[in-house]
Amino acid sequence: MLNSDPGPLRRYPPPMSTRSGRRPGGQPTRQEIVEAARATFAAQGFDGSTIRGIAAAASVDPALVHHYFGTKEELLLETLQFPDGGEHLVLSSLDGDVSDVGERLTRAYLSLWESDDTRSQMVILARSALTNEAAMARVRPLIAAVQAHLRSTTPAAARADDTFALAIGQLLGIACGRHITRIPTLCALTFDELVERVAPSVQVLFERPADGP
Repeated sequence: MLNSDPGPLRRYPPPMSTRSGRRPGGQPTRQEIVEAARATFAAQGFDGSTIRGIAAAASVDPALVHHYFGTKEELLLETLQFPDGGEHLVLSSLDGDVSDVGERLTRAYLSLWESDDTRSQMVILARSALTNEAAMARVRPLIAAVQAHLRSTTPAAARADDTFALAIGQLLGIACGRHITRIPTLCALTFDELVERVAPSVQVLFERPADGP
């Protein structure tokens, strides 16, 4: 007679998951994908970045990136935001005694490029604004706001529009040389040394008389 008693039940471990480690589609937020895109665009530029690479950085499926943002161009526009508090930092640097406004503005603006928390946003803004009209459209309102602030609060900057445009153009060039093209002599300077060398030429712009040449 055959023994029909199966004996004690054997317990097997649950089967191992075959998931790739990516989070389920409902868990990652749009902001997590934007942050991954920002870091990718800053490191590789727009042309060198792919939706697949951004998805891998965010640990999501590429289809989810397309679902949220559509195209790579639309995702880029989502990343083009001036760092939180950055506008206030720049504007507040223009208040006070005009005798050292060049040093204050230079330190405030370049500090946004030096900080690990805000550098990638500044790099993306600069790279994109130089090559993409939609990106530049995101930058112009900030410049207009600073120019309006100068006109109302800075007596020495009676010609506020060209004063700030010249100052920020100079500072942008220095920042790009240090953080994008990485010119060795600029990279070798400490932040304080950089401010000390650049601030005097920015200061000159604010000291030009309103009726000067």
